[in-house]
Amino acid sequence: MRRTDGSHRRSTASGGRGDDRVLAHEKDADGRYVLHLLGRANEPRKDVPVTGAGALGSYAVLASDARGALVEYWGADPEGKHRHGLLDYATATLKELPEVPGGGATYNHVGLGSKWIAMVRSNEAVMVSRTDPAVVRTVAIGTYPERVLAVGHWLIADTGDRADPVVTAYPIDGGAPRPVLERPDGQLVLGADGGAYGLSTIKGSTRWAVHRISADAQGALRVQEAPAVPPRPADRRSIAIAQGDLSALHVDNTEFVLGYRTSVAGPPGQRGDG
Repeated sequence: MRRTDGSHRRSTASGGRGDDRVLAHEKDADGRYVLHLLGRANEPRKDVPVTGAGALGSYAVLASDARGALVEYWGADPEGKHRHGLLDYATATLKELPEVPGGGATYNHVGLGSKWIAMVRSNEAVMVSRTDPAVVRTVAIGTYPERVLAVGHWLIADTGDRADPVVTAYPIDGGAPRPVLERPDGQLVLGADGGAYGLSTIKGSTRWAVHRISADAQGALRVQEAPAVPPRPADRRSIAIAQGDLSALHVDNTEFVLGYRTSVAGPPGQRGDG
């Protein structure tokens, strides 16, 4: 928008922020959006027009990281074509991503990784190479995910139902999916190191911790604690035993009953929550 002194007012875009620059826009005389990158801190380029797409009818930032942003946008012409593009902060260029079968759709979840862009439609993910957008893969996801992250050449998806959530790793180039984490508490997050982090237990284990999912130099998946979470203080009350079952009221910031199967031959083992 042009001020009375002839200058333009820049409005920053929600989510379009890198380490040293932020995505902003102004509106031209016809009300179309023109994108700019504004330098932050010691970045010498304080205002760089974004090239590659021209003026837009509308746009939204779907995801961003230190290198760029995934942008959904509509053309300013009467047709108003719906597109997705990758904004490169270093070159201030918005590059249109190729349409895939059923293209033009609105994606439910997206994720930016160092190697791939993940865009989910229902129970499948469209994977676009970040270095060469002409390379596209489609990964079938059995269950609609709550969150997706691209880690190395793997798609990490928070799948399962609400009663039994699980984090699954899908190889982007094909192959069987691999469940890696169980009972995640909250959403997965992508770290600055490119790994996915989540508070959960490892598949097949009952140990609760913050876990990091990453890919090694050979592309193999790695899951490790980073770091362990100390146990919460808790009280055990109202202990009772009947027919070989020991039960106790477990009290921390919530209350629930823990059940144990007792044995004269050894220590009790936890039976489960009741």
